[in-house]
Amino acid sequence: MTENHDEVVAQSVHTIDEGYSLLEKLLRVVEHGQIFGPPITQGEHTVITASVIRAGYGFGFGVGEGGGPAGPITDEDQGAEPFEGIEQPPRGTGDVPAAGGAGGGGGGGGASLGRPVAVITIGPEGVEVKPVIDWLKIGLAAATTLGAMFAMFRAMADTAANLRE
Repeated sequence: MTENHDEVVAQSVHTIDEGYSLLEKLLRVVEHGQIFGPPITQGEHTVITASVIRAGYGFGFGVGEGGGPAGPITDEDQGAEPFEGIEQPPRGTGDVPAAGGAGGGGGGGGASLGRPVAVITIGPEGVEVKPVIDWLKIGLAAATTLGAMFAMFRAMADTAANLRE
């Protein structure tokens, strides 16, 4: 995979340009040089690993601004108790808080996952591609399927029993 993985994950962004720069670094993970490992030669045989890489990323930025209320604050406007730590004008004085305000921010995240899927061996006998079988993934898929089938059969049996009653 990539040697700069820790640097990319730990980088924060503060502007859209920094976000685009980070996105470019993250997308380098799926370049062709990351899919095939470096060739390893031992005698007359060369071995190359092939991987599948999945990546997903998202970023968002926003800006907003607003103004204060259109008129004086009355007892009705202040019917609820104010939040702790937020300064409020005295009730019923008609004081208008300072109008206006603006803010902005952004955030994002991403993840990538790579796993080997094949080993390519090149030698005097020719080229051989051997798949890498992930038995854990197959076992989990089988257990999930059997569990879902059991739950469905159980629900069907319960429904049939209720209909007979």
